[in-house]
Amino acid sequence: MTIGDYKMLVEDVLKLEELPDDITMEDEYGIAMEITEQEDADRYFEMCVRNNMNTGGHDRVEAERIVRSNIGYWTGYCDSETRRRVERLFRCQHPIFGSIEINGEPTVEEAFFKGMELANMFFGGQGVQWGFGKE
Repeated sequence: MTIGDYKMLVEDVLKLEELPDDITMEDEYGIAMEITEQEDADRYFEMCVRNNMNTGGHDRVEAERIVRSNIGYWTGYCDSETRRRVERLFRCQHPIFGSIEINGEPTVEEAFFKGMELANMFFGGQGVQWGFGKE
């Protein structure tokens, strides 16, 4: 069972010694979006890093990089207030759009064209034909 199955609150999660090995990304990073205090964010970040080291086999430096990137990415599914708070608490930024404090909120057009840019990058332009917008 995962944390989501038990519908645990953030306070309950923070009482654990470590995260379950089978925690889903939705549970792990969804919990991070609910944290509002720096002390709790620091404790939870440490739990996420240790989980990444245990389950992913990464060293601490790589685990911290991955966790910050994942938390930053997850903020993209949240409202701007949550994104701003989480980026501050976890010292992270969205891996595609950067910091909301520095870059502001991406427009729908910016997000769309960034998606096209990434698709072209990943697929090398092979078979990706847009037929509209920026060339």
